[in-house]
Amino acid sequence: MLNWFKENYLQANPSKFQFIVFDKRNMSRSIQLDDHVLMSEKCVKLLGVNIDSNLNFSNHISIMCKKAGKQLNVLARLSVCLDVEAKILLSQTFILSHFNYCPIVWHFCTREDLRKIEKIQKRALRYIYNDYTASYSDLRRKADTPLLYTQRLKQIMLQVYKSTNSLGPKYLHDMFEIKTVNYNLRNTCNLKQPKFNTVKYGKLSFRYEGPALWNILDNQIKESESLNIFKEAIKQWPGISCNCSVCSTCILNNM
Repeated sequence: MLNWFKENYLQANPSKFQFIVFDKRNMSRSIQLDDHVLMSEKCVKLLGVNIDSNLNFSNHISIMCKKAGKQLNVLARLSVCLDVEAKILLSQTFILSHFNYCPIVWHFCTREDLRKIEKIQKRALRYIYNDYTASYSDLRRKADTPLLYTQRLKQIMLQVYKSTNSLGPKYLHDMFEIKTVNYNLRNTCNLKQPKFNTVKYGKLSFRYEGPALWNILDNQIKESESLNIFKEAIKQWPGISCNCSVCSTCILNNM
């Protein structure tokens, strides 16, 4: 690895290098770089996202929630001085914006962390409307806003649209494959659902979740002529709700 730096006349600093190992056994590893020995890290920060060796992003979500929580306390103190519109603007700009950075990356987290994120929005809505008794569903209905979880599902759908229409990064253009059939079906724009060996590293991934969400959309939405038209179409998508009290959406709806 250091040869690349030398060949391109760059000076490497191994003391600042980091590496992480994704292994079920969660064992520590080491790498020898010249005279420097690197030990594997349990968590590394890459472009603002904290990636842990278990790929559950609990560390990253904990940091986001702490930052948002501090700003929520400020909103609570100011809530008596501001009108609803101002509080909504502050909430969206300084609090909930924390959860809009790379949401597809850390979306596949634990249910405990999913609830932790939704509690931030729930607290914000309570301060905005000075309502401390209504349920989370009623507060969201009053604000006309979906679950943060549902918003991330829409982001996944948006990325699938970009990928299938060659609008996103080139390395994502071939990630999804249109399902071909020899006879007419109502949903002719479905994607192939990839197989997976493990839930953690297979099912809980963008490669699997993308086609699963895409295939439940109507053909009219999937065949949108432009990205803006697609964005407007999925704005009205209500999310997944089956009242099963098992899936993530139903659990979060009943917080």
